[in-house]
Amino acid sequence: MSIMDSTLVISDAQPITGTANGTNILKLSATSGVNKGKGTPLYLHVRVNTTFVATGAGTLAVGVNTADTSATATVLFTTPALAKTVLVKGYDIINMPLPAAPPLASFLRVVYTQATSTFTAGAIDAWIDMDDGTKN
Repeated sequence: MSIMDSTLVISDAQPITGTANGTNILKLSATSGVNKGKGTPLYLHVRVNTTFVATGAGTLAVGVNTADTSATATVLFTTPALAKTVLVKGYDIINMPLPAAPPLASFLRVVYTQATSTFTAGAIDAWIDMDDGTKN
């Protein structure tokens, strides 16, 4: 990651050894339904920080949720289950613009769902910025 606003970091080298939410939940606004995607697009990035290791054939799915409260999350996007063989340092799991419509709710979180077998190592970085993720 380059220099960035720490309030837009969801996971910073967060170890993933089981199903978990990102370390931080982002508060997008105090008002639900505000069009947060209007203007300059914001991009969500989720990248492997440390290569994943599992005793078996571990898989990981990454979901993106928006909500006005913790009890009413709406799933915006979920990756397919990714095999540990692709979860190597530097692998970009998600590089996507946040949707402009329907308007996002007040909060945004990332959910990591582990399946098949337990990871014994592996960490994730997740953040929002204005970079589309194109590698030059």
